[in-house]
Amino acid sequence: MNYKILLIALIISGYFACEDLERKNPVDPNFVLETPSNLTLILIDDQSVCLNWDDNCKQEEGFVVECKIEGSAFAEIADLNANTETYTDTDLTYGKNYAYRVKAFADRNESNYSNELQATVKIPTPTNLTATAIDDQSLRLTWTDNCAYESGYRIERNDGSGFSNITELSADVTTYKDEGLTYGQSYSYRVKAYTDQNESNYSNVSNSIKMIILAPTNLIAEILDEHSVHLTWTDNCIFEAGFKVERKEESGEYSEIADMGANTTNYTDQELTQNINYTYRVFANSANNQSEYSNIAEVIRSVTDIDDNVYKVVKIGNQWWMAENLKVKRYRNGNLIPNVTDGMTWANLETGAYCNNFNIEYYGNVYGALYNGYAVNDSRNIAPEGWHVPSDEEWKELEMYLGMSQSEADTFGWRGTDEGGKLKETGTNHWNSPNTGATNVSGFTALAGGYRDGLSDWSLPGYRAYFWSSTGLESSGAYARCLIYNNSNISRSSGKGDGYSVRCVRN
Repeated sequence: MNYKILLIALIISGYFACEDLERKNPVDPNFVLETPSNLTLILIDDQSVCLNWDDNCKQEEGFVVECKIEGSAFAEIADLNANTETYTDTDLTYGKNYAYRVKAFADRNESNYSNELQATVKIPTPTNLTATAIDDQSLRLTWTDNCAYESGYRIERNDGSGFSNITELSADVTTYKDEGLTYGQSYSYRVKAYTDQNESNYSNVSNSIKMIILAPTNLIAEILDEHSVHLTWTDNCIFEAGFKVERKEESGEYSEIADMGANTTNYTDQELTQNINYTYRVFANSANNQSEYSNIAEVIRSVTDIDDNVYKVVKIGNQWWMAENLKVKRYRNGNLIPNVTDGMTWANLETGAYCNNFNIEYYGNVYGALYNGYAVNDSRNIAPEGWHVPSDEEWKELEMYLGMSQSEADTFGWRGTDEGGKLKETGTNHWNSPNTGATNVSGFTALAGGYRDGLSDWSLPGYRAYFWSSTGLESSGAYARCLIYNNSNISRSSGKGDGYSVRCVRN
């Protein structure tokens, strides 16, 4: 009887054992253990990593974590219980590269491996280090903290003699103010994170900063009226205490005329004297230092020749031009320019001379003198000091500034569209009607002074304005420009014995 009971028990036990074995290892060939997924890795410190994954299986008995170090093969480092989704690997070697993967297992079955992850056990390097001047003796450093476990940061500074450590900061700090720096000295920086045992690589080297007040730039002087000038400039400094404006009259010395507050970029100078030329400059200042000067800005209201004739001037583009026709009767060295009135003598000249149109002094006073090409190119100079008769290229620069194309400017005869009108005085006081297209938007104020040709024939004022250039042609003299009362173009021609008006341009 006892044998029967024992046999029945063994049969029942075997039945349930087989049932359990079939659950774990079913006959169904399609049975698989789901693969763990989304393996991720976090550096805990410079010797430990934490792995995390998704458990996608309900039948596993556990998980196996495998690791390989640099060029070695994968090896099991942990056998974990079912439903585990995290593992921390410790006591790693600093600077070594580790790779990890995970699989699930159930008795004699295993899942596929998860994705693989690699990690180099290093302190992440701080990045994006920048330096910004606060004032002329201190600056601020900022950087990005890429590490979650550093003990702190070490900052090194280079003043031209190499990097040296200047401070240690606590963890999670991303800014530092360096003070007491030397004015005029340049500094650059680098930062590294550290733990109790290791250091990160250095950050990028910061931009080099010279401890100076950056000078204002782009100083521009605009004439508002006969007695006022408006100055504007670019403020390049973020910490100046203010700006100081200096002015000089003619060839005198600079003197301060205004002390402006920080962030100021304009100033209006008033109650100026008519026909006086002014020059301006600006600098920024702090409590202890000042910047270099800005560029100078000139206000040229007039120019005076050797005979004390005073001429208005105008700036067109980057050129300063006389806004009146030349009247001088002496070369710059004081020698007289002959006033030749006789027609035959004029026609046979091979030296410099001038005349008034129709030998009428009134015309000379209103329209200026007419000079032959020999006077224009005389080495004794007919232009005032600091000025000269414009070259052909300088005339082209003026024409192209007013809208003429390069190809048109290079040709002879009538060229352009309305550039001549932009040079002509408006109205019919000094031009015959209709004075086509005259706008004088340039401020050049060309007057129709007429001309005297090489045969001593005259052209009355009102019809044409001829102006010399200093550029000579071997066969036919020098280049010239012509404007006329009944169109708005500009003619490019040449001559030498003719008597034309002269406009000078500033050196």
